Amino acid sequence: MKVIFLLFFLLARSIVFSQEAIPKEISKAANSGYHEYLEKIPQGRESLYGFKNRDEFSLAKIGKPYQIFLLTKEFYTIPIINNDNYIVASDEWRVAVTVNNEYRAMVTVAKMNGIWEVVGIGAAGLASDLGVFEKQHPSQVQYGRILRVLQLDCEFLLTKSESVQPNFKTWFLRSADIAFDQSQDNNTSYSLEQVLLMVKDKLGNTK
Repeated sequence: MKVIFLLFFLLARSIVFSQEAIPKEISKAANSGYHEYLEKIPQGRESLYGFKNRDEFSLAKIGKPYQIFLLTKEFYTIPIINNDNYIVASDEWRVAVTVNNEYRAMVTVAKMNGIWEVVGIGAAGLASDLGVFEKQHPSQVQYGRILRVLQLDCEFLLTKSESVQPNFKTWFLRSADIAFDQSQDNNTSYSLEQVLLMVKDKLGNTK
């Protein structure tokens, strides 16, 4: 019995450690590649990427990583959602690029030939949204989660919750506000089920 318990304990610890190791790998990859992508920003276009000028590049640092989640194929095919899990983690991450602790842009980190590396930079609007949210709702969470709805070209922020099932609070980001014709309110969260019902309704009305 003790052996079984020990094996279970070690397995649980290995799962936790492996989950914690991934964000560290992402941050390490972002740190290795973000300077190269900053230099790829065309002269005179810095503001489109969230920077005032090129001098700020030397002040830029890597911040919090966010994993991208997508809706499952089943979500789009079933007429009515139930209590099943309709989101799935992707192999794409967005990592904040900060200047003086302000979110300015996001680098995209993806696995290429088995290696995590930076593959793009941009999303100044998303960076601004996330920066504002993090200031209004500070936490010690190691990494964040973003739900991307490709069919509506919008994104939501997911935060863990012990009181909401299935354990996610869901927050509208600016792109979601635009998609759903509502004003941004960083102090209002919804359950994941509520948002999935909104998405299902919106998709039905846009066919």
